[in-house]
Amino acid sequence: MGGLNYRDPSERFGGQLIATYSAAKDSSRIGAVCVPSCFASPSFFILDATAFWNFNKNLSLRAGVFNIFDEKYWYWGDVRGLLSTSVARDAYSQPGRNIAVSLTARM
Repeated sequence: MGGLNYRDPSERFGGQLIATYSAAKDSSRIGAVCVPSCFASPSFFILDATAFWNFNKNLSLRAGVFNIFDEKYWYWGDVRGLLSTSVARDAYSQPGRNIAVSLTARM
């Protein structure tokens, strides 16, 4: 995981770009017994971007675009023990490209 971050010196706005890489799970290191074989999560690379704008000391807007390249990926902890032939494998994958926006008001 690595990234770039920028914050305006007055802290009015800023953003960051976050890159995450995870290596594939080596099937020879899977300890679970699956018949015929366990699903070994493949490697993945995802990129997320977030930004913020502080309108004043009481009102902030935040937004983010996550999984920018719309990669299909799995975390090993989520699929541990899942058969490689499972038809439900996609149910364990992480979300595709998605966005989030929030507005915060401080009193």
